[in-house]
Amino acid sequence: MKLYRCEVDIKSTFLTYPKGDMLFGFLFYWNEKLKKGFELIKDNKPKIVFSDFLPKNHLPKPALPINYFVKEEELELKRKVIKSISWIKEDKLKKGDLNLDEEDKIEFINTFNSVKNHLNKFTFTTDEGFTPFSIREIEFLYPVEIYIASDIDIDRVVNFINEIGEIGFGRKSSIGKGRFEIVKKKEVKLNKGASYVALSPFVTKKRSFYNTFSRFGKYHYNKKPFKKPVVLMERGSIVFDECGLVEGEIIDNSLVKESILNAYSIMIPLNIRKKDES
Repeated sequence: MKLYRCEVDIKSTFLTYPKGDMLFGFLFYWNEKLKKGFELIKDNKPKIVFSDFLPKNHLPKPALPINYFVKEEELELKRKVIKSISWIKEDKLKKGDLNLDEEDKIEFINTFNSVKNHLNKFTFTTDEGFTPFSIREIEFLYPVEIYIASDIDIDRVVNFINEIGEIGFGRKSSIGKGRFEIVKKKEVKLNKGASYVALSPFVTKKRSFYNTFSRFGKYHYNKKPFKKPVVLMERGSIVFDECGLVEGEIIDNSLVKESILNAYSIMIPLNIRKKDES
């Protein structure tokens, strides 16, 4: 696999935050629907892996205990600041510098509620039963980038992503939400590290610190919509065993028909060691 770093032009607000496993599913669905012929999985391994949407030149804050970030005597003073930081400058984190202050904090997204109205599909009015409702939207406040690890020609991949990026990603794409375009790409070379940070949800049995969440997947247009719930390790998980460019598993989460989840993440090497290691 080759690794590429891509700049993303955000063209609308989003209702669904783009995560790596979801972007793979997005590509997989439209590959089948549009009959593009991409082979996305071979020998039960993905041929392409996405990171989550990330702020430019930043990486997720590692899911480490707080004593990695602050000396014991400064714990009460800095606890709130450290907990409020979600992203760390890439150069700083790769060096293993975990000394965080208020100046390290960036505002990557803003979430807000917008009010919509239900319309009568025949009259295109709200009728007498005026029924407003709110939806939670995501606005990106900082330049966005994404990492792509691929065995497939990257130009073909980017062209296809941009084609379906015009359709929109996630909820309410039919009304213009979730639109984006990859505008620049650059191949990246990585060295080995003392540890590795995950850029998207994944699973591993290697030594790690991590946070988890449950993925409640759905089938597209099905009378029985739900897939098997899956517990994933969140982006920012940090692994202390040696990793390749990607780490994870393909998970069968089918319930009423065949379904898989690409629980692989791109792993970025860091110079951070476990506290019990010299």
